[in-house]
Amino acid sequence: LTVNPTYSLSDGNGGANYAVSINTASGTISQAAATITANSGTTVYNGATQSITGFSVTGLLGTDTAADLVGVSAGGSGRNVGTTATIATGSAQNYSLSFVPGSFSITPAPLSLSAVSDSRVYDGTTASSGIPVISAGQLFGGDTLNNLGQSFTSKDVLGSGSSILTVNPTYSLSDGNGGANYAVSINTASGTI
Repeated sequence: LTVNPTYSLSDGNGGANYAVSINTASGTISQAAATITANSGTTVYNGATQSITGFSVTGLLGTDTAADLVGVSAGGSGRNVGTTATIATGSAQNYSLSFVPGSFSITPAPLSLSAVSDSRVYDGTTASSGIPVISAGQLFGGDTLNNLGQSFTSKDVLGSGSSILTVNPTYSLSDGNGGANYAVSINTASGTI
């Protein structure tokens, strides 16, 4: 600590009547408290590892900003649908930091499967030789759709274009997450037995 040079001596001689010497003293500035909160966010599954970074801070003093906290970082990542924590870590010279985690959520990618029209002669079954198609959305990365097939909802002759075809529920999605990375919707088609 040192004496501020802004003092003045009123001695009728502009302070010249004194030979002033300055002595310093020791002291302590303690760290102020600040709270770091890791950013949160949401994104849609895309087959790749996705991440979020950054943080917000409260408790900074003077002209200090988050950019001054060069020793602090925060983030999180994930590939599959679900929610993971985002974590902040680090230290700062002038602040005693406390940390609040955030969250990073990956939501399912929409995927529509549509039966295709089919016509055949009555054979007593609901079988269809048609193969459903992906009509909206897409598969990402190395994800695959297996055992995709379709059936008539009725085995009976109902008239031209009056039969309904739907996607068989026996398909499977291989996405490394039990199929949970996709929100699948099913569309029917008309056909004829």
